[in-house]
Amino acid sequence: MLVGEIRSQIDSIWNDFWSGGVSNPLSVIEQITYLLFIKRLDELQSVEEHKANTLRAPLERRIFPEGADPRGEPYENLRWSRFRDKEPREMFRIVEEHVFPFIRERVAAEGSLARSMRDARFQIPTPALLAKAVDKLDHVRMGDRDTKGDVYEYMLGKIASAGQNGQFRTPRHIIALMTALMAPTPKDVICDPAAGTCGFLVAASEYLREHHAGLFRDDAQRRHFHEQAFHGFDFDPTMLRIGAMNMILHGVENPVIEYRDSLSEDIAGEKERYSLILANPPFAGSLDYEQTARDLQQVVKTKKTELLFLALFLRLLRTGGRAAVIVPDGVLFGSSKAHKELRRMLVEDHKLDAVISLPSGVFRPYAGVSTAILCFTKTGVGGTDHVWFYDMKADGLSLDDKRQELLPAEKLGPTPDADLTEAEHEKNNLPDILKRWMERDGAERERPRTAQSFCVPKKDIVHDGAYDLSINRYRQTLRVVVGDIGPAEIVETLKSLRDEIAEEFKNIERTATVAPSRRGWRRLRLDEVTECLDRLRKPVKESDRIPGTVPYYGANGQQGWIDRPIFNEDLVLVAEDGGFFDQPWRGVSYKISGPSWVNNHAHILRPIRSIIDVNYLHHALRNFDFTKYISGTTRSKLTQAQLNSTIILVPPIEEQVIIANEFDRIDALKMKLKSSLLVANTLDAAIQRQFFDYNDDLASPKT
Repeated sequence: MLVGEIRSQIDSIWNDFWSGGVSNPLSVIEQITYLLFIKRLDELQSVEEHKANTLRAPLERRIFPEGADPRGEPYENLRWSRFRDKEPREMFRIVEEHVFPFIRERVAAEGSLARSMRDARFQIPTPALLAKAVDKLDHVRMGDRDTKGDVYEYMLGKIASAGQNGQFRTPRHIIALMTALMAPTPKDVICDPAAGTCGFLVAASEYLREHHAGLFRDDAQRRHFHEQAFHGFDFDPTMLRIGAMNMILHGVENPVIEYRDSLSEDIAGEKERYSLILANPPFAGSLDYEQTARDLQQVVKTKKTELLFLALFLRLLRTGGRAAVIVPDGVLFGSSKAHKELRRMLVEDHKLDAVISLPSGVFRPYAGVSTAILCFTKTGVGGTDHVWFYDMKADGLSLDDKRQELLPAEKLGPTPDADLTEAEHEKNNLPDILKRWMERDGAERERPRTAQSFCVPKKDIVHDGAYDLSINRYRQTLRVVVGDIGPAEIVETLKSLRDEIAEEFKNIERTATVAPSRRGWRRLRLDEVTECLDRLRKPVKESDRIPGTVPYYGANGQQGWIDRPIFNEDLVLVAEDGGFFDQPWRGVSYKISGPSWVNNHAHILRPIRSIIDVNYLHHALRNFDFTKYISGTTRSKLTQAQLNSTIILVPPIEEQVIIANEFDRIDALKMKLKSSLLVANTLDAAIQRQFFDYNDDLASPKT
C-alpha cells in the first residue's frame, strides 16, 4: 500500500506530463517506463561497481562501456546519476541524442525488457518537462521491491481508457482471485498469451513469494523463478515494455516477455510447454481464416477471437496443466458449431472444473460486457464428472462506472485480513468463492440448484448435445409449497428475490439508458439472413405419434412428444397459421435447440450464421408485428413468401450477441418477478393460515 506522499509525487509527475502536452495515458506511462529503465541501468552498474570495490576485483559486468559512443559522447555521461544534475537543455540533448540510441543499439540484446527497447522513441517534447520528470522520479523513494511494484501499479491504474482490439485492464482483485484458485507452485511454468501489463504474471509471482518463500533458498528454484517461470506474449510493443517493467519492478529479474501475435503465429516450440495459464484475452472482433495460425484451425474452425484463444490455451498447456481464463458469456451458450465443439472438448476430452459467472459491472468503466471465469485441466482423456457453478453477484466494489469500494480495505479481495459478516459477504463474494472452490468435490455437491453455487453432473450438460455452460440453464427457480413453512422464512425468501431483482434492474437500466448508434446496421429480408426448412417439416397426428423424448412443435410451441427427431440444431420457428398475430406480445416465434420434430403449422428458419446470430434472430422475431404481411379472412396465415419478404434490422454480428444477451437478462428478470409473485402468494396463504386457523383452540392463545 502506497503512502500518501508517494501517491502525491506520482500524481505530480503525471500532471506535469499532461500540462506539458503528453495527454495519452499510454504515452505517459511509456515515457516514464523509459526513464525508469534508464535509471535502473545506472543502479545496476552502481551495484557492480560496489561489488568490484568490495572484492577489489575488476567489474564482472559493465553496462556503460569505457570511452565514448559513436557520436563522441562519453558513456559516463549517459548514466542517470550524471545527467540528472545537468541543466535542462543539456540533459535533453544527452537523453535524446545519446541515451536513447544507446538503449536501442547496445542494451537491447539483454533480457526481455531490454529487447523490448529496440524501437524505443523519445517523445518528451521539452527540456523543462524532462527535467521535472527526472527530478521528481529521482525523489520517489522506491528502495524496496514492494514499493517499486506498488508505484508502477498505481501508475497503471491511471490508464483510464480501454485499449485497442478489445483490451482493457483486468481488475487486480479479479486477478488475485483467479491466481488463488489456481494456487501456483514453484515448479509451474506460467503463461499469459495476451499479457498486456502482465498483471496475471505479477500476481502469480507475488503468490509464490507469499506461499512458497522457501523457494528462494534453493538455487535451482530461485533461478527457475527469475528466468523460466513467467512467460508473456503480446503484439503491442508498448504493452511489452510496460509489462516487462512491471515484472522487473515486482522483483522478477528476467521474465520471458516477448512479441508474439498469439492467434496468427504457429506456436511451434510453445506447444504443450506450460503447466498453468492465467489470462483475460481480448475478445472483440474476428480474424480471417488466412490470418489465423494453422495449428489453431486444426483445433476448431472459427474466426472468433474468443474461441481461438481457448483453442490456443489447450495447445499451449501440457498434459495435467490447468487454466483460469476469462471469457465472454457467448462462449458459454453460443450456438455455432465452433462454440459447441470447444465446449464439448472441455467437457469430454479434458476436465472442466468450474464456471464462475461475473457481474456485468466488473469491467466498468472500460466495458459492460458479461463474462465468466472458466477453470479447466488439460487431460486429453476426459475426466469431467461434474462442473461447479458460482454466481458472483458482488466483488467488493460498486458495479457502476465509479467502482467505489463498498468495504474497508482490510475486507476487500479474495483473502481479506478480517473475516466478513453475512451482510459484508453480500458486498464481496470473493472469499466465499475461494472457500467453496476448495469444497467443490465435497460439500458443494450437496447444495441445491437454488443456491449461489452448485454442482451439475456431466450427464445433465451433455444430454442435448449443446454443452450449454450458462448458469441460468441449470439454476432452479425456488418454489415454496404451503405447509409447515412459517411466514418469517418466506419473508427471507422474498428478500433474497428482491435483491436479485434489484441487481437485474441495475444491469438492465444501464443498457436501457444508452440508445443504440445503429452504425453499420442493415435492413435485410429474412431470406437474405436465413434458410427456410419448411420442406423438411412433417405433421403427425397425435394418435399416430410413438411416445418418446423428442419435443414435437407446432405454431405456438411444444405440442407433445415423439420418439425420433427431424432436426438436431438451433432453429427459430415462426407460426404459419394459428399464431398470435393479433397479440404479438404473446409470442409469434420461438427458438428450439437439440433434437426436435416440427409440424406444418410452423415455419422453420435456419440462420446463416456468418450474417445473423440465432439468439438475436429469436429476439428480433418473437414479438414481431407480422400483421402487414399475413393473409386470410377467417384464419390468419403467414405464407412462406410473406415470411421471406419480411424486413428486419441486422446489426454487425458482435453487436447482435450483446443485444441478445440483454434480452436474455430481461427474460431472467421476468422469471424472477414471476417467482416473487408465487412466493408472495405463498406468504399470503401462510399468514392466512396463521391468523385464521379455525381448528385452533382459542383457549390456548399462541405466544
